[in-house]
This record gives sequence, C-alpha cells and structure tokens, in this order.
Amino acid sequence: MSTAGVLLYAVLGVGALVLLVVFAWLYGEAEPAEPVSPVADVLEAARLEGGAFRVTVTALAAMHAAGLIRVDASGSLVASPGARARNGMERAVLDACAATPHGELRPLLRAVGKSSALRRLEERLTVRGLLLSRRGGRWLRGSVAAYATLCYVVAVGSLPLMLMVRDDDGRRTIGDWLPLWLLPGVIAGAALCFFVNGRVRGTGLTSAGRTALADYRSEAARATPSPAAGPALAVALHGASRIPDPVLAAMLAPRPSAPSSPPPMVYTPPPPPAPPSTY
Repeated sequence: MSTAGVLLYAVLGVGALVLLVVFAWLYGEAEPAEPVSPVADVLEAARLEGGAFRVTVTALAAMHAAGLIRVDASGSLVASPGARARNGMERAVLDACAATPHGELRPLLRAVGKSSALRRLEERLTVRGLLLSRRGGRWLRGSVAAYATLCYVVAVGSLPLMLMVRDDDGRRTIGDWLPLWLLPGVIAGAALCFFVNGRVRGTGLTSAGRTALADYRSEAARATPSPAAGPALAVALHGASRIPDPVLAAMLAPRPSAPSSPPPMVYTPPPPPAPPSTY
C-alpha cells in the first residue's frame, strides 16, 4: 500500500477513535455512581421500553380502561364528561382532546408528544441515569454525521489519488488501487456509524436503564395487576396491540407503508372481432 493509503487509513482510524470516545463519554456520564434507580411507574417503563410514542399510547390505554376517554360513533377520540386527570400525562391528553378539532387522532398524538409532561418525565429519567439526555443525543448524532462524511470524503478522494500515484516506470500497480485497499476501512466505519446511530435513534437507554427495565419486567411478571392497571402495563411493555378495545387498537396501529413499486401489469387480450353482417 502506498503512503497515501496509510495516511487515509490513519484518518479513518482517528475519526473512529474520536467517535468511540464521544460515545463512551456521553454514556458514561449518564451512568450513576450509586445503585440503579428503580422504575417508578408504568409511564416510565413505557418510555424506557418503547420511546415517547409508547408513553402516549400507554396513557391513552390507561385512560380508556378507566373510562376517562372514549371513541365516539364517528371514530374520534374524545374525553368523557367529567373526566379528571390523575397525572401530568393524562392532563396533557385531556388538554389535547379539548384543543384538537373533531377529536382527530394524529394531531392529538403530536400535541401529547410535545407536551411539557412528557418532557419532565424524560428529564426525571435522565437525572437518575436511566436515559441519555437530549443534548447528549444531539452530540452523538452530530458526531455520527461528521464521521460518515469523513468516510465518504476518504472513499471519493481515493479515486483521484489512485490516478495520480504511479511507480517509477509510470505504470500503476495493484498496490496503488486505493479504493480497493480502503474498502474494508470504509465498511468498518459505516458499521460503526450504524451502531452508534441505532443507539441514539432508539429509546436512548443507558446500561442502568436497561437494568432497571429488566427488573421492572420481572416484577411485573410475578405480580398480578388490577383490572384497571392491566391494560396500561401490557401496552407499556408490549405495544398498542395489547389494548383490549379493538377499535382503539386499530386506530393506534401503525399504518402499512405504500408499495415501493407499482403492481405488475396484466395483459388483457382484445375482444374477438364481430361476425360479418348478413345484410
């Protein structure tokens, strides 16, 4: 390999080291020094298990089981008369029901997902070391984007370098095919980007958060939840498909994606010619 190839591999290695240091520093900063803090309630378990959307769905399931919200005849989600919130997330749901025209589900979910109650819940988990902070997530996403750009620049920049590097006789040798030599390093860099980005784009759990969630799941499996709390617990740990009401479950189910390619055309033969007239 030529000197240019060695230098480009060094650039990839230094970039990967910086990304790993940032990743370890941010996740290490989130780890508490004291024993792992337990999960306080079902909403915290929903955030750790499935992210912010799971918290909203869990709150809806708990309120529907308690009769605080209902699906009316038009298929809209509305608050029941005299409904009273029992926590901040339920108060955000009731406020969204009052502010959303015609009880449309998607605007209601967006409003609850941007509520201050959900933000405070995430802040509590972050302070206790169970969740990566939003600022840490932005740092990691920026680091992943920077290293992915570096891998792309190295891969593309190796092409003109390959054309410029020749041996003493002016001929190009197999050792100077820089794109081929750099392919393992670029693939390893892309794999590192996918790994770190997957951790950031997921629920943002730290190792303490995973331990606390596993303890909560084991305790929930041993305990017998009450009929009112059972649906919320099942939804928090397993998703919207566990909502007992089929109408609400169908409303919250993910919509199927549109097909990426048009359906194949079916050949239809032309009709047979009409018989000749006898007149």
